[in-house]
Amino acid sequence: MSNFGDGTNCAKLPKKGQKGMIDKRILLVDPISRRLKEAAKGLKKLRAIPLMAKDGNEALHLLETEDPDLILCDSSVRGHSSLELCDYVHEFVHAVPFVLLVDKKPGVDPEKLRVESGADAVLTRPVNADQLINLTQLLNRIAELKNRLKHLEDENKSLREGMRQKNMIDPSTGFYRFVLFREVIVLEVKKAKRYEYPLSILLMAFDNFQQVSGYLTMVQRKAMYSLSHRAVTAVIRDIDIPLLFAEEKILIVLPHTALDGAAIVADRIRDQIVGFEPPKSLANLKLSVSISVASTENEESPTFGSMIKAAMRALKEAEIKGGDVVLVCRPSQSADDKKNKQDSDNEPGGKLGPRTYFV
Repeated sequence: MSNFGDGTNCAKLPKKGQKGMIDKRILLVDPISRRLKEAAKGLKKLRAIPLMAKDGNEALHLLETEDPDLILCDSSVRGHSSLELCDYVHEFVHAVPFVLLVDKKPGVDPEKLRVESGADAVLTRPVNADQLINLTQLLNRIAELKNRLKHLEDENKSLREGMRQKNMIDPSTGFYRFVLFREVIVLEVKKAKRYEYPLSILLMAFDNFQQVSGYLTMVQRKAMYSLSHRAVTAVIRDIDIPLLFAEEKILIVLPHTALDGAAIVADRIRDQIVGFEPPKSLANLKLSVSISVASTENEESPTFGSMIKAAMRALKEAEIKGGDVVLVCRPSQSADDKKNKQDSDNEPGGKLGPRTYFV
């Protein structure tokens, strides 16, 4: 009769209908060769597949090359300690139960050793076959429940993220809600000032919005925003933030973007939207937008509020020009720059597209 360790009876076969240790790959880690061999014989009689290691280094190699279902580790292994092996298993192997084997001695607290090592369970020698089978089944069940819990947590996280996205995006326009990003934008402006990189904003307004919207049904109005969302997202980058600023205005925040680059983006968006075919209910009315461009380059100590004010003033001038324009808010300039500004103002249509102007 083979003993598992010191006097542990492992010659007993699994009962009928009991899965026991059949085909289980058990990693045995024990510095005592005699005890290791006896344990391996006992596991074979339980129809398990033993994997043997005399120290922590051999155990680590087997963990990296084999795929054990259970680890039985003596509390006093050399090389990598039982604590280090347990940490490795929990970090990289996850679902494999780690059982600590201890000798029954006066003053030895098995539970304290389990807690200190982080093991899933502890067995005190001598260990009989029923104990080992029952513990293995229990630990496997716990591992299954942990995996199921992890799956449910991931699923719950995905659902929460979906709800967060739904709350962040206005369903009628497809744009992010401004109120949820205000603090983010303020922080981005502060970072741009602190680290001296440019940040620009585009403020886009539908021309003659009140007049145009009166001719549109709810479905057509949603389609108008969908077309605008498609035009905007086709031009901007992933790091840019398109927001519903007001019913007829779209705010686009462009981090790490200078004024001239933002003006090009605005001109491309305007070109795309003016090319859309308007709904038939608009009759002779044209679907177009005006876009104002402001940047942290506009002033020495820019704030989000000052940039919005500059952009709003530019949109009022856009109304005077009849709409369908891009107006770029100029930065503060020296006397020489002002002369250059006057020269550029005399150029027909500004520096960019034929409907781009500087204010």
